[in-house]
Amino acid sequence: MRTLILALLAAIILCSQAHAESEWRLAHIEHLSFGEFFSHPSTPIRLTDLEHYTNDLNLTQEQRDFIKDRYQAMMITYMERWVDLAERRADSRFMHIPRNDLEYSSWDSVMQERLRRAHTEEQRLMKEITRTITEDLRLILTPEQQDRWSIFERESLRRETLARYAIFDDERYDLIKSVEKLALNDEENEKIAGLLEEYAEALRPLIAIRNARIQAVSSLQDEVADLADRFNRTLQNMTENDADTVAQIFSDYQEQSRTRHRSLMNEALGVRRASERLRDTNIRFRDDLLNLIPEHAHETFMRSLRPIPKRNALDDAHSRAERIISILQNTHEVAATLQSFLLSMPNDDESIHDDASQMQEWLLLLRTTDPITNDQRRQLRRIEDRLQQRREAVLAQHPSLRKHFDDRPNPDITFTIPTNHGGLTLTRTGPAPDPSEREQARMQEIRTQLHKIEQDAVDEIRAILTFHQRMAVAGF
Repeated sequence: MRTLILALLAAIILCSQAHAESEWRLAHIEHLSFGEFFSHPSTPIRLTDLEHYTNDLNLTQEQRDFIKDRYQAMMITYMERWVDLAERRADSRFMHIPRNDLEYSSWDSVMQERLRRAHTEEQRLMKEITRTITEDLRLILTPEQQDRWSIFERESLRRETLARYAIFDDERYDLIKSVEKLALNDEENEKIAGLLEEYAEALRPLIAIRNARIQAVSSLQDEVADLADRFNRTLQNMTENDADTVAQIFSDYQEQSRTRHRSLMNEALGVRRASERLRDTNIRFRDDLLNLIPEHAHETFMRSLRPIPKRNALDDAHSRAERIISILQNTHEVAATLQSFLLSMPNDDESIHDDASQMQEWLLLLRTTDPITNDQRRQLRRIEDRLQQRREAVLAQHPSLRKHFDDRPNPDITFTIPTNHGGLTLTRTGPAPDPSEREQARMQEIRTQLHKIEQDAVDEIRAILTFHQRMAVAGF
């Protein structure tokens, strides 16, 4: 029966990928990582954002003190309730103990269902805390301050969701935040104030439309997952004698799955169109701002718009030097990820015993290595900047071939929509043409240059590390 289930699931995956728009296809539905079982609490509202909102509303010092006290009290409440939630989440993980091969085959599905349920509860808690703080804030406003409430709503929408749900790099940045970092004088700020107000108003409806589209995608993604869960639970009760029933169940599931995947594709492409409008608006106002801000601030301004990769430190998408830097800068995160993975490994499986022992040894190295100093952090940033500049200089000479070497996401080829419970990845249909012999020869030359640049960066990194730090990353 296990073979039958696996065969049916493989057919379902193929089916779900086949029904898509001609230009795009659904490449992957990303579920929550099992690392979420070990995740730390999020922050419903950052204190820095709350302080910005109090400025937008022109609160008095007495009002600011009151809302700050309420914020701190609600954060204590949130943490207490989060601990209860996290304990129940951990208990649900350990309460499901597979007894045989059949139950092992559905273990992922059961864990995903429990993880989604816990994640939904956590999101509901964060919304409740946010709503309580917002209601308390509105209760203390004067009539004049109430008139500025729409500005608060506009600011919170942009600050809290613009980057979170972005597909494109140029959609992600907040020009108002970037300008705040420039430390312009009063005259320079006055010169761009009107343009920034126009920018904030232009973004507000575009963000709302995109977010609504993403919420529709999230709901459909949940429907797809729930449908698969019900299908798997039904199959678990079937036997070899139920072949006809299984065939009918599969046919019904296939039709329902096809319908939902078609809707999912349509909504996903709607998200892309909404994101494109946000991206284009950001680019237009960015170029207008460059004409108004002083020239000496251009470099700082443009640097603030560069995307900051948020990859896991162990992500294969890192280059070699970037991975070493990421591990050094995030040793606690790497150690926690490694510990979570070790906890999930079966204790009675001899085939993975050696791998587990090596991971334990590396975990010990990570936990005992010297933390990097502030001076080392600055040097690592400079090394990474030089690495990127040298890479870009090489790739810029071969624009037609850079797609074979540039590991940055290219949304014109593949894009991922972040959703409440994971993500949705779409990719363009049609195979890419193979490079010619001449292009392959040039690619080999480029590869040689890039490897040299990478090795130079690694050598620079090793030169600034202590012996114990070098031990922690010696295998990379």
